[in-house]
Amino acid sequence: MNHLLALARRHKRLAAASVIALGLLILVVQWATGPAQPAPAALAAPEISGEIVPELTNDLPGAASLAATPEATLIVYISGAVQAPDVYQLPAMARIKDLVLAAGGLTADADAEQINLAERLADGQHIHVPRIGEAAPADVTGQATDSGPAAVIDINTASAAELDGLDGIGQALAQRIVDYRSANGPFKSVEELGNVKGIGAALLEKLTPFVTVGR
Repeated sequence: MNHLLALARRHKRLAAASVIALGLLILVVQWATGPAQPAPAALAAPEISGEIVPELTNDLPGAASLAATPEATLIVYISGAVQAPDVYQLPAMARIKDLVLAAGGLTADADAEQINLAERLADGQHIHVPRIGEAAPADVTGQATDSGPAAVIDINTASAAELDGLDGIGQALAQRIVDYRSANGPFKSVEELGNVKGIGAALLEKLTPFVTVGR
């Protein structure tokens, strides 16, 4: 009898253990087969704008153009009643007023009424600013005078004072002609005057009718 009771208790324990084990198995299966967690959303790629960034150009303020063409210039000589008589380089469209300013302006004894400040300059030109009481040469100042035709001067025998009386020749340039003649001998032709500093093609053409070379 006791043996049967013991056997019955053993079967009850086994049945209870089986129920517990089955319950745990069901829980494990449910956990394992449960709905999957949603995957984290992928990071959105940054949007690329279709706008094109403009390139830098030389149009920025202060940008220099490397293809700029140098401005044409002319060489002119000024003498007489100015602060600094000399040979100057000026823009091609310069006028006598620009040359006077480059030379420091007129002196107190300058006769400004005898010069045409608005006259446009030519390369190689000589401008003489007369002083008060001094006659202005024709062509040099842009104003004609009432004097008659000038006599032709022999540049191989003329003094500096005689050369100074020519249209376009002042005291300084006249002395340069004399110095050139002393250093190089008599002029062989009128065109040789172009070798004297301050006498350009335009001035030489202007002087040609009024000078000669003695034979």
